[in-house]
Amino acid sequence: MTKCILIVEDNKSGANMIKEIIASIDLSIEILIAASSDAAYRYAMEKDVDVFIVDIVLDTKVMGDTSGIKFAECIRGMQKYMFTPVIFTTSLEDPQMYAFRELHCYGYLEKPIDVDQAKELIRKALCFENPKSNSETIYFKRDKIIYPIEVEDIIYTHNVNHEMTIHHRNGTRLRIPYKTCSQLLKEVRTDCMVQCSRNTLVNRRYIRSIDLVNRYITLVDSEQTKIEIGSSFAKKVERKIK
Repeated sequence: MTKCILIVEDNKSGANMIKEIIASIDLSIEILIAASSDAAYRYAMEKDVDVFIVDIVLDTKVMGDTSGIKFAECIRGMQKYMFTPVIFTTSLEDPQMYAFRELHCYGYLEKPIDVDQAKELIRKALCFENPKSNSETIYFKRDKIIYPIEVEDIIYTHNVNHEMTIHHRNGTRLRIPYKTCSQLLKEVRTDCMVQCSRNTLVNRRYIRSIDLVNRYITLVDSEQTKIEIGSSFAKKVERKIK
C-alpha cells in the first residue's frame, strides 16, 4: 500500500529539499506539502497520513512562534493520528522535552538538515503501521431515500425546528427531519460524537480546541467553525474529551 508523508514547512526550499530526500527513498510515496498549519489540518482530514514532518516554527514573523507544535497537539487529539510518527524539523535549541513527553514525537531533524540522517529517520518512521479505525456507517432516511454516511465523515450535526443538519467533511449538508441528538448517539457505536448543547453534536476527531471559559469549540475545518457549548454541557464536554 502506498505510504503518505505530509511535510509542514513554510520555507519552500526547505520543503523541496525534504521532498527530494523522501523521493530518493521511494518514488511511490505520496508527498504532500503544507506551508501553514491550516493547510496541514485540511490534508490531515482528507488523507490518511503515515508520517508527519513538521517545522516547529511556521511563521517567522511571529516572535516565539511554535505553531508546528500546536499543529502536532491537534493531530494527537484525532483518534487516527494518536500514534502516527511525527518528525520535527527545528533550529531551536531545546524543544525536545515537551514534545517527547506530551506529543510522543518520533524524532528530530536539526537545521541545516543532514541528508543521511534524514533518510535513516524517515525510513524507520515509514516502518510503523498506523492502526486503521474500523469505519462505521449510519443510514439516514429522507423522502423514502436512504443515505449511508460514514460516522468519521460527520464533522458536526445541528438540530433546528425538528430537523437535523449533518455537516459532512466534503462540505455537503444533509437535512434529516425528526432526527434527534439522543437518537443518533444511541445509533453510533463509538464514542466519537460529543454533545455540546441540547441541539448540537460534534465529532471529537474534528475538534481543534475547546475554550471552556468562553464556552465554545473550534473545529478543524476549512472555516474553523466555532460551536457554542451549552452552560449545562460544559462539564460533560470536559469529562468526555479528557
